This record gives sequence, structure tokens and C-alpha cells, in this order.
Amino acid sequence: LIRRHEVAWMFTSGPPFSVHVIGIVGRMFTSVRWVADFRDPWIDMLPERFSFTRSRLSDTLERWMEALVVRCADRVVTTTDRMRDAMVLRYPKVSPDKFVCIPNSIDTDCVRPGDAVETDERLTITYAGSLYFDRTPEPLFGAVAQLIETGRCSTKDVRIVLLGHCRYVNGVETAALVRRYSLEEVVDVIDRVPYAEAVRTMQRSHLLLVLAPERHRLVVPAK
Repeated sequence: LIRRHEVAWMFTSGPPFSVHVIGIVGRMFTSVRWVADFRDPWIDMLPERFSFTRSRLSDTLERWMEALVVRCADRVVTTTDRMRDAMVLRYPKVSPDKFVCIPNSIDTDCVRPGDAVETDERLTITYAGSLYFDRTPEPLFGAVAQLIETGRCSTKDVRIVLLGHCRYVNGVETAALVRRYSLEEVVDVIDRVPYAEAVRTMQRSHLLLVLAPERHRLVVPAK
């Protein structure tokens, strides 16, 4: 395809990081120039994986593959400055100019500051995304439960919306955590919806929640 269509630049984006292997092959057998995009860290996240998905051999191979990607690619793109700095330190023999940070962004045409949007009647706090790694809404659940218990608000005053891949928190059903804090009338867990609908949900909310565990500092959401 590269030769047939005279492709000048190839772009691979992971995870899954196996796509970069395609980039390596394309770079080795053609004259195409190649941008390898790391939306998340590859090697830095190895310790976070389940033990049954790793071995000493697999870790060694993955470190070797990342190094090969960095060496072969014309540009390496990251989504945070911290991730870029970490890769520059890991590969001191590679020119720092090869590494470029392009932060995540949003489609501003879908979220115009001047749009008049009617917010929900109840104080609505929305988390839109996935609950993975150490991301958990429990601190919020605990705070709201304490406010209700002390009479500073009622279950009719506040609403928490978890929108996206939010059915489980660290292997525990979110519904079980909701029951633990007696917030069945407060928390709504909504599965993935079309992008435009997700934007409308966020616009109707009073607060948007970002969960960024400190130990995943390389991938703190930067939108």
C-alpha cells in the first residue's frame, strides 16, 4: 500500500502498542517516514498490568520493542510533557528533538462557552470516561454520604453521574459501592453513549469530575 499509493508519511497510534510493529516493518522495507504516537506510556505501565499477563521474557521483549520503535521512528509523539520527559531520559542517545508532546484536546465546536444550556435541577456531578487503574469515585461517595448523614443535604439535592465504562471499580461492582454508601437514589451509572449525547450530559452538569491518581502522573488527563 505504501508503494502503490506513494505514501510519504505513516502514522501509528497506540495502545495497542502492537500497531507500532507495523510501523517498524513499513519503515524497514520502504522509504516512508514514520510518526509513532504514544497515547499512553508503554514500558512505564508494565508494573500496573496483571501478573498473569507478564513474564520476565515478555517484559524484556517489550522494552526491546519500544526501544526499536523510538530508534526507527522519525518522530515520537506523547500526550503529556511528563511522558515526553520520561522518554527523553530513557533514551539519552536519541535526539530530544525527536520527541514531541501534543496534548489531548476537545472539539470546541461541540462545547461553545456562549451556548445557553439548561442545567439539571439537582446539583449534578458528572464523571465521563472509564474507571480503570486506581480511578475510583469512592472519595466523592464518602463526602456526599457524610453531607447527607449530617443533614447538610438530602438525596434529592445531589446527583452523581458516572458515564462510560464505569460498571466496575478495581474489580468491584460499582453498584455494590453505591449500596455501601447508601447512595442508590443519588448515583446513576450510564453506559457509553454517542459523543454528542455525552457532551450534552456534561453541559447540563454543574461540576465535572476528573480522577487522576498520583502514581499515574505520566498520564494525568490533560484535556
